[in-house]
Amino acid sequence: MWIFWLIAIPLVLFALGVVLSKNLFRSTIYLGATLVLTALIYLLLHAELLGFIQILLYTGGVATLLVFAIMLTQRIVGEDITQQSRGLVGGAIASLAVLLILFFFLGSSQLDFSVRPYPENLNLALGKNLFVTYVLPFEVLSVLLLAAIIGAIVMARRDR
Repeated sequence: MWIFWLIAIPLVLFALGVVLSKNLFRSTIYLGATLVLTALIYLLLHAELLGFIQILLYTGGVATLLVFAIMLTQRIVGEDITQQSRGLVGGAIASLAVLLILFFFLGSSQLDFSVRPYPENLNLALGKNLFVTYVLPFEVLSVLLLAAIIGAIVMARRDR
C-alpha cells in the first residue's frame, strides 16, 4: 500500500506540472515523468504487458516525438517557448464537475467491485484483447496521434 502512495503522490505532482508549467519544454518533460510513473502503477497491478507498452509507446515514442516537435518548431535557437494557462479557473471547475459526476454515477451503479483472481496468464489475456479484439481502436488511435503531431508541425511551420 505504501508503495502505491510513493508512486501516486509524485504522479499527481508531475501531472499538475504538465498543466501548470509555463515552459512548454518542461511541461513535456513532466509528461514523460508522468507516463513513466503510470507504467509503474501498471507494474504494481501485475499488468506487466501494459506497463511495458506504456514505457515503450508513450514514454519512449510520444514524449520523444513531442520533445523533437518542440525543438523543431522554435523560431530561434535558445528562445523559450512559453504557454499561457488561460481559462485555468474554468478548467478546474469543469474538471471538478466531471469528477463529481463520475463519483455520483459510480456510487449509484450496480457494478461489482469485488476482487477477482487473475487469469492463469494475464499477459496472454491482455495481449489477445489488445491486439486481436481491440486492434482497430488501437490502430485508429495511433493514426490519430500521428495526424495530430503532423498537423501541429505544419501549423507551426506555416510561415515558411
